[in-house]
Amino acid sequence: MSEFWYASITPDDIICMDIFQQGHLFYARDSNKNPSDAHHLAEMIALMGPPPKEMVQNSDYAPKFFDSEGNWKGAVEISPISLEKLEGNLEGDSQQLFLQFLRKILKWNPEERQSARELLNDSWLQSS
Repeated sequence: MSEFWYASITPDDIICMDIFQQGHLFYARDSNKNPSDAHHLAEMIALMGPPPKEMVQNSDYAPKFFDSEGNWKGAVEISPISLEKLEGNLEGDSQQLFLQFLRKILKWNPEERQSARELLNDSWLQSS
């Protein structure tokens, strides 16, 4: 079997949200519509929770956004948004299965994310 099916799916790879909601899961832009890492991270934290402390501590780029304990410095406000609030087209079991599918991808740690092959067997995809 091709290595493609073992590939890790990243949170930025989620186009199913774009298709169902006709918008992006992560806008990642400031008020002037310029790309913004701070806005992107704040959106990710809002949906995924804070990144693991060890991930922050092992990143050379993290001190720009996080303190030494892994706490968000507040460069951008973290919105009180949730996947449930963003998803408005599905209902009932279909919605719950879709949200479970997304949560299998929305993981900070790549080792915790399911592979493309595993996702192909997901209940939401199988029920469609």
